[in-house]
Amino acid sequence: MSEIQVIWLLGGLALALLALAGWAVSLARRATVIRQRLVGALHDLGAGGSGRRLHEDEVGTEAAATFNQMARDLDMQVEGTRDSLVRLRSLAAGLSDRVLMALNDDDEVQEVLGGLTALTGHQVTLVIGRHASFFFASVAEWEKLQAVGTAAEKEPVAVALRRQDGELCRCMATLMRQDSGDSHLVLTPLPDVVAADQEEISAESRFSAFAGALPDGLAVVADGVIVSVSPRFVAMLGAHEGELVGRKLMDLVVPSDAVTTASLVAAGRDADGAQTELTFLHPHGQTVTLAVTVGCMEDEGGRLYLLSARDVSFARSRRRRLEKTAAWLAAALEASEDGLAVLTAQGGRPVVANARFLEMMHLEPGRLPSAARLDAVLEQRFADGGKVRAFLAGRPDGEGGHLTATFATEEQPARMLQLSRLPARDGHGRVLGTLVVARDVSQDSQAREHLMVRLEKLESSVGTAREESRRQADQQGSLEAEAASLRKENSELLEREEMKTNMLGNFTHEMQNPLVSIRGYNEMMLRGDLGEITAEQRQGLDVALRNAKRLAGLVEQLMIFARTEDALTELTLETFPVWVLLEENIALLGDRVKEKNLKVTTRYDTQNLTVLADRNLTAQVFSNVLGNAVKYSRDGGEIAVTVRPGAMDELVVDVRDTGVGIPQDEQDRVFIRGFRASTSGGTGGSGIGLALVQEILKRHGCQIRVDSRPGEGSTFSFTLPLAPEDEPGEAAPRSDRPGNVQPA
Repeated sequence: MSEIQVIWLLGGLALALLALAGWAVSLARRATVIRQRLVGALHDLGAGGSGRRLHEDEVGTEAAATFNQMARDLDMQVEGTRDSLVRLRSLAAGLSDRVLMALNDDDEVQEVLGGLTALTGHQVTLVIGRHASFFFASVAEWEKLQAVGTAAEKEPVAVALRRQDGELCRCMATLMRQDSGDSHLVLTPLPDVVAADQEEISAESRFSAFAGALPDGLAVVADGVIVSVSPRFVAMLGAHEGELVGRKLMDLVVPSDAVTTASLVAAGRDADGAQTELTFLHPHGQTVTLAVTVGCMEDEGGRLYLLSARDVSFARSRRRRLEKTAAWLAAALEASEDGLAVLTAQGGRPVVANARFLEMMHLEPGRLPSAARLDAVLEQRFADGGKVRAFLAGRPDGEGGHLTATFATEEQPARMLQLSRLPARDGHGRVLGTLVVARDVSQDSQAREHLMVRLEKLESSVGTAREESRRQADQQGSLEAEAASLRKENSELLEREEMKTNMLGNFTHEMQNPLVSIRGYNEMMLRGDLGEITAEQRQGLDVALRNAKRLAGLVEQLMIFARTEDALTELTLETFPVWVLLEENIALLGDRVKEKNLKVTTRYDTQNLTVLADRNLTAQVFSNVLGNAVKYSRDGGEIAVTVRPGAMDELVVDVRDTGVGIPQDEQDRVFIRGFRASTSGGTGGSGIGLALVQEILKRHGCQIRVDSRPGEGSTFSFTLPLAPEDEPGEAAPRSDRPGNVQPA
């Protein structure tokens, strides 16, 4: 072929590329227009424009038919909803003064028809979503209605409702449960309520108001059963009113108080005015002790007991804390090396003194002296007893002070005692007495000398410490400057890394389109679509096609690497059967497997094949590992994949091939980015596939290793995280591929 023919051929190729590019741009614009029209039409449907239709020339025949059918279905649903609304309004008109509430499976109000405002004073819009018990006078009234049953033909139940203004009203209520879980509540007012019922409601209101104003909790008991409780009594037991009313009193106390409770209930009039302490069970497993006063009264309905209860648990606890505090103070007084005593404000009589104080004053151990005895000891033992007595007597304002006096004993003629005086005041600031602290300071001079020596050593140590501190401060400054420099360098490296990744992604993207065109035209020329070619031309085109495929593979690896680096920043975990990814990747490699006449087998040694991982990244792992196995296997070789249980919460995948193998000294480096084994020959590759696999598995907390012998093949084993046991699994199906082995 002459140079002119080559030039004409290249020119033809360039024109064809331009034509293909124009055609692709036209298709992209057409797709954008269709997408915009579909989005606009869907928006119109969502806004209520169900009459919108699309024509074939706008979005195509199939898309227009699908959209128009969806619009017609929506019209039918809207028409059905309108009919239902008309029927509901007709039903509401027939309710007259009744109220119908539609409840969901949680008994929350979903719809209200009828005169709710006239009956209860509540606005309909403000009660939607409320629990049905909100309208009843108490939880017990709601539970009474629920206890009747769920039959649709049951008789209505008389219940008490609480209006918005707090007043009570009576009505007939019917609760109808549906198989779907929803319910209907019908309320019918009673216009002719008897005066007795009105008086009962008013009496209950007055009792609640009276009981709420008392500091004690009140409970009314009839035949051993609680019939009414005040809010304070309910709060004392940490329960709800509905949990107490209707229960036996004996069921609420601890077993040890059951006999006392039974005797109170059985005592009749004799129990009137009786007082006792009962320990009640708290709903949360605790107990509370109440001081109970019993009142008894009788009427036509029988005998009633009124229990007035006061919580004494806190008082008992406070008394125990005070006793414990007193014991701690007594122990602290006796453990002190100083003499401690408390003297009364009037007369100076000791009311508290530790053993050390009595010993210092040469007083009788274990016995507090009188004021006269203490004065005699002060006059006898101290060189200036009158001054010491006046000091301990204190000033009228209770101001404290210190005094050092000489104290003489038979064993030591001269001892120095340092006396300290502190006022003891009550909560109102009044002086109740004087706290006296006596300390023997006879050895203070020797201790002072020793202290001076230690002080000098300490000053020397402080000087050394200051010098060391300055030196460390200088080092700290140097380290901070070095750290700032390192942070700056690290920031620059991160910027360069990001720039490199972006440039790599852009480069591979721009390279992909020309390579596709080159491969396509090479294949067309080899097939003879562009005219007959000579043997030499065919040979050259074969070489060019192989290199184009090799370059396309490298570009694909670089694009995968760039995308995966971005995806590794945040994993999207989901559960999926691992055998699905494995079979999909084997199917994708089918052409390459047939070209090399390879035999691929899979074996599943476990029924649990569901993993919790990032599906896309896991698919990349299978693609890279299986792709390497196919690439480096000899023609007619075998690839065996085994999935088996590993350690706890892990699945192990073994991929064994009969390829060229990897030398022992290179097996630790195959996962380093850019490294290619010496046995890889001219198979091509970027050296980043296995490095990417290892990085993906590390992000999942998993690992990969290789076991290989040159000339015999390699086995790559990696782990995947199993899904939790409560996640549903899916067994691998039977496969028609020869050699496929399923779990037993």
